[in-house]
Amino acid sequence: MNTSIFILFCIIPDYLINTSIGNENLEIFPILISPNPGREQLRIDLGAQLGACLIEFYDIGGKLIVSQQIRGNANVMNTSALPSGAYVYKVSNAIGFAESGKWVKE
Repeated sequence: MNTSIFILFCIIPDYLINTSIGNENLEIFPILISPNPGREQLRIDLGAQLGACLIEFYDIGGKLIVSQQIRGNANVMNTSALPSGAYVYKVSNAIGFAESGKWVKE
């Protein structure tokens, strides 16, 4: 019996794609953080399937700067008090989902 395995690699900005071999399900976990770079406010939109999440921002030295619970679309975070620079963000939830990225404050 011949079995063909196809691996699809897609680059879709601001989307996380989770697949597994032997499973025909394709899950897309949208996390949209905008604007990037930003100034006074940051908007965070999550896919509904992620449920309640925690977003954390770290400075380049790894120090936790801000942490906030978020859920669903249109989460707005006031970033006016943050100094200009690059930050690493981490989005995680209670069932083990975690993703990180970079955000720049102008």
